Amino acid sequence: MDRDGQHAGGLIYPGPATMLRALGRDTKLNVPENLAVASTLPGRSTARCIKNGVFAAQLGALNQFLRHLPESPGGGLKLIITGGAAGELLPLLDFQYIHDPWLVFRGMLAKGIRQSPDMV
Repeated sequence: MDRDGQHAGGLIYPGPATMLRALGRDTKLNVPENLAVASTLPGRSTARCIKNGVFAAQLGALNQFLRHLPESPGGGLKLIITGGAAGELLPLLDFQYIHDPWLVFRGMLAKGIRQSPDMV
C-alpha cells in the first residue's frame, strides 16, 4: 500500500497445499500432504524433492516479485503479506514486510461485507 492507503498491486498465486494437490492429482507421484521440514536444498528422495521444490518455488516467487517492486518516494510503500503458508516462508524472505493473516477478513468486516448463501 502506498502513503495514501491505496493498493499498489500484488500477486495471488497457488500456495503449497494447492501445488501439492495438483502434483498428486496430475502425476503418479506419491505426494506428501504438507511441507513439514521443507528446505530449499536438493532432496535425496522423491518426497523430499517434492517438498523442497514446492517450498523453493513459493519462496522464489515471492522474492522475485519483491525485487521488481518500484521504489516509492520516501520509502512509503508497505509490503503486507497474508495467506496460509506465509508463516513458514516469511523468515526466509530478503525483504521487510508486515504479516497480517486476517487482513482480508478484517477488510470485509470494515466494508460491511457479509457472506450470503450464494457465496461459496
